[in-house]
Amino acid sequence: MADAYAETLSQLEAALQVRHIARRPLITVAAEATPDEAARLAAEHAINNLPVVGADGDVVGVLENVGGEIADGPRPRTDVGTVRDSMRPLNDGVLVESQRSIEGLLEDLLDAPYYQLVVSEGRIDGIVTASDLNKAPVRVLAYATVARLETAMTAAIRHATKGDDEAAVRTLGGSGAGQVRADHERLKEGNLNAALLAATTFKQKGIILARLGVFGGGDTVEQEFDDLYQRLRNPLMHMTPFVAESIAGLREFATDLATARRRTDEALRTAAA
Repeated sequence: MADAYAETLSQLEAALQVRHIARRPLITVAAEATPDEAARLAAEHAINNLPVVGADGDVVGVLENVGGEIADGPRPRTDVGTVRDSMRPLNDGVLVESQRSIEGLLEDLLDAPYYQLVVSEGRIDGIVTASDLNKAPVRVLAYATVARLETAMTAAIRHATKGDDEAAVRTLGGSGAGQVRADHERLKEGNLNAALLAATTFKQKGIILARLGVFGGGDTVEQEFDDLYQRLRNPLMHMTPFVAESIAGLREFATDLATARRRTDEALRTAAA
């Protein structure tokens, strides 16, 4: 893989930041509001975590899980006089800089309280939760991650086979290799002078590298790449959500990105050997 291209994809991943998906402006509730007032406000705006502001307008805490979206999480107390008495006081653990990468944000959202308040130029001005990972900038991040993996796999295959695409395709067995050759013939019939390896799918490249001994895991690699295809590439193609409205969906997404990066590193090591 060309160094310039790899560098461009890495820069693209780093350029996608929390500020690109944060929800602004903040909907807040006064610290001296009653629990009933806070509940009505949260329901009106479909908010599960409601920032709380003091008399000076600065955020002093968060009323968490007001809508009960986290089924096993505690709900705000209703037997108190004011929101101040049941909020989580502001602390560094729920703050994220607006210029932090989206990739880095994932770790912050994997554990309770499952949200982060966004700080821009020293002031809290937004909030980000797992549902915000369904926004367009995250699609760009996922596409860059998968594109880098597929490009690295192509380079690794060519290195491992000394540029012999036919030898690579043969590792797929009779049925798989036949499918690739048929697809390649269709490309040529359309006057597209594509290389044989260009007719392989994302999953087939992963299987080839497993059978060449570059990727560990043996037969499990096929299922792994099936999962990556379904959960990363399909949402990109059909504009469906990456992260369901659940923490389990968020953890699955984070795992898929980590798997893609691990395989990319393995392929790059082979390509550079």
